Amino acid sequence: REEMESALAKARGEMPVYQRSEEELKAELASVKESIEERKSNIIDLRDELGQWKISDELLRAEQAELQEELNEMKSNQDGWAERREMVEKEIRSLHEEEDHLNDL
Repeated sequence: REEMESALAKARGEMPVYQRSEEELKAELASVKESIEERKSNIIDLRDELGQWKISDELLRAEQAELQEELNEMKSNQDGWAERREMVEKEIRSLHEEEDHLNDL
């Protein structure tokens, strides 16, 4: 019996002494679980927002490409406009010369 009591005393001496009660630990565990759930929710919200930003970015890039294409077309038309204007002015001069020639007859 003495041997058993000695072994029990030794085992009790080796057992860690908890400074907090089971209720305190359960409350802390519940708090940690709640914090984890909040963070999961925040992560989901941030992922959704990131997805929206990616979609917006893709739409803006597509719009930018369209606008760049329109700008290039306008520049091309502007370059062509100078040539067309010159041709029309030549045609007008030619018609004036022809009119003057006919008036001289």
